[in-house]
Amino acid sequence: MRIAFFLNEFPALSQPFVLNQITGMIDRGHDVDIYALSRLRLEKQHPQISSHDLLERARFFSDMPAGYLKRVVTPVGLIFKRGLWLQPGLLLEALVTSENGRSGLSMRVLYRVLALADRDPYDIIHCQFGTLGPMALKLQRLGITDGKIVTSFRGFDITKFLATRPGYYEELFQSGDLFLPVSKSLRDKLLTNGCPAKKIRILYSGIDCSPAPAYLGCGSPCSRWITP
Repeated sequence: MRIAFFLNEFPALSQPFVLNQITGMIDRGHDVDIYALSRLRLEKQHPQISSHDLLERARFFSDMPAGYLKRVVTPVGLIFKRGLWLQPGLLLEALVTSENGRSGLSMRVLYRVLALADRDPYDIIHCQFGTLGPMALKLQRLGITDGKIVTSFRGFDITKFLATRPGYYEELFQSGDLFLPVSKSLRDKLLTNGCPAKKIRILYSGIDCSPAPAYLGCGSPCSRWITP
């Protein structure tokens, strides 16, 4: 299968559970790409980043030039390079709508379209946090990908976030294909907020109990990512 992982930031030291899913899919022979809202430039990185060449698989939605003029000019070359000049309707819709449906020029959405436009279609888009689901749904409706949308919920995205943005996931719950809370309590939160029970499967985060890497400052046999 071809799988796209949508992340908030990459590479992040605090999210080994995400790396485990990504590398697990690669090890099983799947074709995997990574898309992140922001790029983190860290001196220390988890070993999977280099062992699986994950940075080579990553594109960043935030890679927009500084300055409005450059942000307007740069997409012109990408539009021709990636063949989007043949789809003027798609370009127009990407420019004048945003995720929440308000009208107005949106270079952000256009750059997200450009990030995926030259890639072959995906079978699955796995959003690693609930807040990324509506963005994937937007790109699907623009025709950028027709893959099934799988969305993980890990805590704040269905508790604190939704408390200030009621109804934010309404369309996602209707159109998304699968929802993966990491606990029974988060499953109950999804149900309370209108997610169909038939679309929910609990997927607990696994823990690698081999010794932690020396660079994390823990030399004793404990969970790989947690110091005692």
